[in-house]
Amino acid sequence: MGTKRELTPAELEYVQANYRNKTIREMSRTIGISWDTLEKRIGELGLNVEKSENRWTEAEIETLKRLAFAGYGVDKISEHIDRSINSIAIKARKLGIRIYYRSKYSIEDLDYLRRSWGKVRISTIASELHRSVEAVLQQGHKMKLPPLYSSSEDIPLSMFCKATGITRDRVKRLALSHNFPLKSTKQGRKQLYNFVDFEKILPWMESHQHLFNGANIEENFFIPEPKWLIHKRKYDKEHPDELHFQIRKKKWTAQEDKQLCDYVKMGLNYEEMGERLNRVPSTVALRARKLGLGYRTKKFWKGHEYKFIRQNYQSMTDEEMAKKLQRTVKAVESARQHLNLYRNQNEALNTDNQKYVRKHWKTKTDKEMADYLGITKFTVLQIRKQLGLSRSKLMAWTDKDIAYIKENYKTQTDGEIAEHLGRSAAAVANRRVILGLKRGKSY
Repeated sequence: MGTKRELTPAELEYVQANYRNKTIREMSRTIGISWDTLEKRIGELGLNVEKSENRWTEAEIETLKRLAFAGYGVDKISEHIDRSINSIAIKARKLGIRIYYRSKYSIEDLDYLRRSWGKVRISTIASELHRSVEAVLQQGHKMKLPPLYSSSEDIPLSMFCKATGITRDRVKRLALSHNFPLKSTKQGRKQLYNFVDFEKILPWMESHQHLFNGANIEENFFIPEPKWLIHKRKYDKEHPDELHFQIRKKKWTAQEDKQLCDYVKMGLNYEEMGERLNRVPSTVALRARKLGLGYRTKKFWKGHEYKFIRQNYQSMTDEEMAKKLQRTVKAVESARQHLNLYRNQNEALNTDNQKYVRKHWKTKTDKEMADYLGITKFTVLQIRKQLGLSRSKLMAWTDKDIAYIKENYKTQTDGEIAEHLGRSAAAVANRRVILGLKRGKSY
C-alpha cells in the first residue's frame, strides 16, 4: 500500500484561504493532488465546506434542485444560495443531482458575446462571462461567429487549421523544420490543446509564403488583414498551378542529387548537408537512402588514415590533412582529438569538443552530443572520462528541484523543465514518475 499523502504547510495555508471560494477540483489542480484525496484531507482537517452553523434547509435544497434542473452551474447557484461552491457541488452529488460546473449561456451572455466579438479582447470577454478563453472561443464557433483575431490571444490550432486549410500534421512538421510558432499545453485530464502564437504567426507567414496557399485563408481571419496577405490570396486564386509544386514536395533536381553524393563522400552529416541544400535533415536522409547512399553519411576511418594523421599532425594543419584525406576539416580535427593528438597543452584542455561536452553533459545524452559534434558515442565517453565528468557524480535532487517539477509539470514539457534545472529530459521524466506526477491524470 502507498503512503498517505499529507498536505504541506504551504498547501494547507492555500486550502484554508481558498476552500470557501474555490472548488476542490480547482484546488487539487493547483496543489497537484487528486480530487478525492483533497476532499478527504479537508474533512480530516475539519474544514467543513458546508456552513457550520446550520444544515441545509428544505428551502435551500428545493432551490438547488430547481436551479440545477434549469441548467444553472455552481457559480450561478452560489449567488442564489448563501453557500460555497464546494458545498453546493457536494450536496448535489449526495442528492444524485447532475450539476454543471458553469451555467449555460444566458440570453444576455450570448448577446454580449455577439456584440463584443472582434471588438473586445477575448480574455476580457471571458473574464466578464466568468469562463475560460477556450470556452468562449468554442461558443463563438457554435454561434458561427466569424473567426476574428484582432487581439493578442493565442489561436487554437483547430481553428487556425480550419481557417487556413493547413492540416494539423503539416503544422507540426513545419514546427520542426521551419520554426512554425506552435504552442502546446496540458489542460484537463488527457486533452492536449495546441495553440498558434498570435504575435509570431503573421511575421512567420509573411516570410514563408511559399509554404501555404493564400487562397485557402478565410477573409478577415486576421483583423486588420495585412496587405501582403490580401495580395497573396488574390494571386494564388489566379495562379493555382504555380503554387502546387511549392506546397507539395519540392522535387530533387539532378544538380541537388550530385551535390548530395559529393557531400556524402566528404563525410558531412545530415544537418550540414541540409544547411547547404536548404532542406530539412530528415528529407536529406530519405533522399540519400533512395539514392542508395546508405543510412550513414560518415565514412569509417581506416587504419592508414589514422596513421597518416599520427605522422603528420605536427607538421601539417588540419586543413592540409583534410585535403589529402578528402575529409572535412571538422572530421580531421575530431579524429585527431579522438587519438589524443594535440599540438599543445592549451588545445588539449580547451578543444571545441571538450568545451561542448563540458557545457552540455548534464542536459544531453552521449549520443546527442556525438551526433552534434560529428564523432562517435565512444569518443564522447572518452572525453567525459578525461574531464572527470562521471554521470554517477551528478548532484542529488534538491527540495527546490522537486518543488519546481511539482509546480510546472502540468504546463511545461520535461524538456523545458530539464533546461531550467540543468538536467536531461529523461532524468526529469524519471523523477516525475517516481513522484507520482503523471500527466493526464490530474483533475
